[in-house]
Amino acid sequence: MRSAAQVVDSLDRPLQTEDAPALGTLLADGEPDPFDELETRLLVDAVRRAVDGLPESERYVIEARYGLGGDEPVSLEETRRRLGLGRNEVARLERQALRRLAHEPTLLALHEAA
Repeated sequence: MRSAAQVVDSLDRPLQTEDAPALGTLLADGEPDPFDELETRLLVDAVRRAVDGLPESERYVIEARYGLGGDEPVSLEETRRRLGLGRNEVARLERQALRRLAHEPTLLALHEAA
């Protein structure tokens, strides 16, 4: 009777034997981890703020090329057509924007923390 009253002190500890599943895996409800959701939301918000800080033409190129804002990503050619610019000009704007984003302090801090 005493063995039935075992106290579980960790959700990661295997039940009964070493190769048995952990209690935590049996209790998983299929819902996303709230901490993962928060981390993702903070990252998305930081990227959004950084992109919003770009000059308008660079921001448009990044949003179009990477599908930000819920739209599907579009090709360099489609971005060029929408902006009425040459292919080289759109490629230059994209490189310039990515360079700026790579030096954005908030994004650098998030990258270092990961």
